[in-house]
Amino acid sequence: MIQVIDNIISETYQNELEDTLFSESFNKITSPKIRYYSNGNIGHEHWFIKKSQYLNMHQLIIPLFEEISKKSGILGKISDARTFLQEKSTNQNIHDIIHVDMVIPHFVFLYYVNNSDGETILFDKRHTYGNSQFLVHGQKPNPLEKITPQKGRVLIFDGLTYHAAGIPKENNRCVINFNII
Repeated sequence: MIQVIDNIISETYQNELEDTLFSESFNKITSPKIRYYSNGNIGHEHWFIKKSQYLNMHQLIIPLFEEISKKSGILGKISDARTFLQEKSTNQNIHDIIHVDMVIPHFVFLYYVNNSDGETILFDKRHTYGNSQFLVHGQKPNPLEKITPQKGRVLIFDGLTYHAAGIPKENNRCVINFNII
């Protein structure tokens, strides 16, 4: 199941999320948490909800979750919610590590905070019991779908579908990722 909904929230809320997540004050919160996704691919990560525990600034994204749930018809509980800000990179790779976020049945709501390059790639391989959360080098699944980051867009998919974040080359890429159980 793959669903893409554009303008999932009002333009005002889209702008509030983008302004907040790209603000200097928010970056002071996330900057110490620099994460190297792969060689030359740098990002910043902030957890709003982790293992169903509500953390700093979670109230910012709850209306987004509620709107996605309502418009998609997918009801559930947030297990994890976080934002990723990937810096533009000269890394020659097209995408980062192929993975699933969790190894139990779940849905992913992936909200695009800004227009960017670095497509999200969904692959034709699904996680099955006993498999790794990450695909090892040498495994080459086929791309099933490529979704371009567009402000206000949400990508909804079965969380057991292996996927990867495209590495942005032209501008920073920011998403809010929900794992729904």
